[in-house]
Amino acid sequence: MNKKTVNPILIFFMTASLIRAQMLVITDSGNDAVIKSTLDGSMYQQILTGKNAPSGIAVHTGNSRLIWADAEAGAIYQSDYDGGNTSALVTGLGTPRGVTVSSDGQYLFWTDSKTDEIKRCGANGSNVITLFSGSDAGDGPKGIAYVSSGNLLVWADGASGVIKQGSAAGTGSVTTLVSGLSSPYEVEVDEAGGKMYWTETRSSGRICRSDLDGTDVETLISVAYPRGLYVDVSTGNLYYSTAASANIYRSALNGSNVQTLVSGIVSAASFLARTPGSDIAPIPVAVKVILDGAWDADGDSMITALYSGGHLPASSPYGDDHVLTGGIPNNDIVDWVWVELRETADGSAVASKSALLRKDGIVVGDDGVTEYIFMDPPKGMTVDYYIVVTHRNHVKIMSATPWSPD
Repeated sequence: MNKKTVNPILIFFMTASLIRAQMLVITDSGNDAVIKSTLDGSMYQQILTGKNAPSGIAVHTGNSRLIWADAEAGAIYQSDYDGGNTSALVTGLGTPRGVTVSSDGQYLFWTDSKTDEIKRCGANGSNVITLFSGSDAGDGPKGIAYVSSGNLLVWADGASGVIKQGSAAGTGSVTTLVSGLSSPYEVEVDEAGGKMYWTETRSSGRICRSDLDGTDVETLISVAYPRGLYVDVSTGNLYYSTAASANIYRSALNGSNVQTLVSGIVSAASFLARTPGSDIAPIPVAVKVILDGAWDADGDSMITALYSGGHLPASSPYGDDHVLTGGIPNNDIVDWVWVELRETADGSAVASKSALLRKDGIVVGDDGVTEYIFMDPPKGMTVDYYIVVTHRNHVKIMSATPWSPD
């Protein structure tokens, strides 16, 4: 790339679609990634890549953090809702699968299908203890859910074909709520509605529900190899994935009106969760940037000399120290840029992040394909923003007028 400092030519365009409040988050162990999607499936993006085998995922609303289990790394991780500021909470585990958070946010719980244990730690990863083990935990436990009424845990014992229940304090005996199942995988609860939901991941699989005590079992959906499941009481929908497709599906809580929400975005979706409802939510920002120093008029695009020369780092040179653990995603990437949102032209940034610039000028997500990035300004979609883009060898530039995400 030309190393001179010049005035860049930049053209901005922004998405008109909104990301209102709630977002699905999906672990994809086949692509070693975590994906975020709107509830209607209209926009989605990989927010974490190169994560070995992400499995169970939960949302800690009090800390505004995603919590997920990495089955291959044997660890529990956390990150911001947009995938930033990733850190390990607990390491040295066997094969953690399902993960959940207590309603007061003080504790994290998970299943370990290698050591056959149900474990707990503090929200910061401290004080790891085993609540149940051996036959009490089951043979390869998977999905787990917290029930605030009675301070209970329910979990799927896949190999034994049962749903179990025990105290979140690890005291007392473990009871079997439902038996005779075919490889139960994920389990969810709707306390207000008094219902428990689960997936049974076989070729003749199904999605079921029962009362919270395990009685009145009914089959909602018959589908091959269902896996991840999220029960969204606020919208009256079920969201689920299957191991037999690369799709995410949605239905009514009673299993009717099944729709393909998003197709072709996952390789092996494992678990689903949802970020909380709020007007202060991540917003998609789509930007097109043409760097004068990298522009090749003959090719009608920017050159990718840094990539082809082996000089494009997988870590950002900017302030958030963002790292692509899977490396630069493709050979169309020109360089890193720094994107800021400002409420006033001369004000400081209220949100900023590193991003990749593709040779056609589109600022893309970490996958090198998604043509927008998620940003989390404190006031969300309630105000307009000036967009500022910085490149290390060019003069930074700001949009001439504020952009309204609404």
